[in-house]
Amino acid sequence: YGGDGQLGHTVDVQPQPSLVRRSIASVACGFNFTLATTVDGILLSTGDNHFGVLGVGSSGSSRAKFEQVASVSGLVFVTVAAGYFHCAAITHAGSLHTWGCNKHGKLGFSPEVVTYIPTALELGCSVAGVALGSTSSAAITSDGDLFTWGDISKGRRGRRASDSFPKRVFVGEAICKLAAGMGHTMIMTVSGSVLGFGENRFGQCGIGTFRDDVWSPSRVAAFDALAVFDLCCGWNHSVFLTNRGVYGCGCAKNGRLGTLQEAHSPIPVQLGLPEPEAVLS
Repeated sequence: YGGDGQLGHTVDVQPQPSLVRRSIASVACGFNFTLATTVDGILLSTGDNHFGVLGVGSSGSSRAKFEQVASVSGLVFVTVAAGYFHCAAITHAGSLHTWGCNKHGKLGFSPEVVTYIPTALELGCSVAGVALGSTSSAAITSDGDLFTWGDISKGRRGRRASDSFPKRVFVGEAICKLAAGMGHTMIMTVSGSVLGFGENRFGQCGIGTFRDDVWSPSRVAAFDALAVFDLCCGWNHSVFLTNRGVYGCGCAKNGRLGTLQEAHSPIPVQLGLPEPEAVLS
């Protein structure tokens, strides 16, 4: 669906992939809007501009084609992330910028007001990765430290402190990858361990229980004997690429775990792909 311009063109429904822009390095989709960075480091946005997510300095006024975010035209961006109504991007120098809706402090700023242009969020170190949930945010530094901020409910920050500012979450090992769903976050350490925290009522954290919330990073024991290469999160489920194929856990509704049954799974189960060894990411 592209009725708000989120596909980068004026077609309301596009049933097949359609080329809208070349030389894209990263892309992220929020609620009716899309962000991207080019191989030259240009930050682009298109779609609905609710809460100023397009970064143009105001809200409203949707657009149906990718355009440069002019307020940061002098910066070189390498990756971008999108939450429900908030955004983040990382520059080549490791600076993190956030903008959009700031409810629950998910932009990392105080007070909780809308930020209409990408604004630098100081963590005191270089940022290597960022992931956004619906009401919370997480980032990893170039040293492998994990920082979280935003909504505290259901353990979404992986720590119990009541403030909404970015704070370090102590994991005990350097983090190399992270991904966020609606209310949960999955991380992977440099040694290959996978941990999850946050909302877990469908078992999306993969820790073997349907406990409603997970307040600190907890190990996914099912991967102790597997090598995990990559991970990603959907709204209420998680998917992992391993040396033995693709695994998923959490909400199984509408076949999102790749099985014929719709029984939610609190432990990762192998997806029934025809050639799992051929999956790259």
